[in-house]
Amino acid sequence: MRNIKKNEEAVTPVLAVILLVAITVIVAVIIAVFMFGVGAPADAPQAKLRFVISENTSATTMDVYHEGGDPLIGKDSKIVINDAINSSKSYGLNAGDTLDNVLSGGDGNTQTFVPGERNTATFNGTGRPTAGAIVFVQVMDTPTGQMVANVKVVVN
Repeated sequence: MRNIKKNEEAVTPVLAVILLVAITVIVAVIIAVFMFGVGAPADAPQAKLRFVISENTSATTMDVYHEGGDPLIGKDSKIVINDAINSSKSYGLNAGDTLDNVLSGGDGNTQTFVPGERNTATFNGTGRPTAGAIVFVQVMDTPTGQMVANVKVVVN
């Protein structure tokens, strides 16, 4: 039988080099993720909106005025209307809950709401706010999840 002597002198430097390369790659990946993958969150468009809600004998309507700021892309802007006294009570518009539906009358085409424009929407049947009611009208930018407008309105 042959007696083979094991020589393990080169194992430690080889392992050290492998570990050093692995650690360097991991650190480089972490730095790359922070530099390229983590950016500032997108900003919601900034717009000055005014809402006028009016009740008459047959319907309650809401006029939306874009008084300045960035144009709003209708399909990206969700409208939520809640009662100021009873926060669990909300109101729906006939056109739906996106600004796009209000702008287009629900025709499915993407609309842009630009400064200087005015649009009107009608509230759904019996669940509409009545004269004297106080409501909060909120417009949310859905891609960023940020609020564009949060306005308290008294129904005329």
